[in-house]
Amino acid sequence: MWVLPGIYAFTDRLDSQSYTVPGSLTWGAAVVFVLGLVLRWTSQRALAGLWSGTLELADDHRLITRGVYAYVRHPLYASMILWALCQPILLPNAIAGFGGIVAVSLLWAVRVPREEAMMLKRFGEEYSRYTARTGRIFPGR
Repeated sequence: MWVLPGIYAFTDRLDSQSYTVPGSLTWGAAVVFVLGLVLRWTSQRALAGLWSGTLELADDHRLITRGVYAYVRHPLYASMILWALCQPILLPNAIAGFGGIVAVSLLWAVRVPREEAMMLKRFGEEYSRYTARTGRIFPGR
C-alpha cells in the first residue's frame, strides 16, 4: 500500500501509467481520505493500547465494544478501505493508484477470517452476540 506510492512519488518509473483526474474529484477524495484518518485515530483510541500490528491477544485483552466499535467490528480495516478507494484518485497512476486496492483486498481476505476466528475462540458467546449486532465494516447488519 505504501511501496508503489513511494515509487510513484519519488521516481519517474511509473510515469507512463499516469492519467488525469478532475480537480473536484481530487478534493472529494481528499476529504474521504481525511475521514479515513479520523476513523483510524478514533479506532485506535477506543482500543486504548490493545491494538497490535500482529494477530495476537494480550493476557488481559478484553473485547472492546465502545466508541466506533459499538457499530463496526473492523473500523481500522474500514479506514484502510477508504484510503484504498481514494488512492486511484489521489495518485493518478494505474499501478500506484490501484496498488492500494490490491493490498487491502489481500489483507482483508487473509487476515480478517483469522482475526474473527481468534476473537470467537477467546471470547466465545460474547463475541457471537457482538457480531450479531454490529457490521464488519459498515454500521449495523
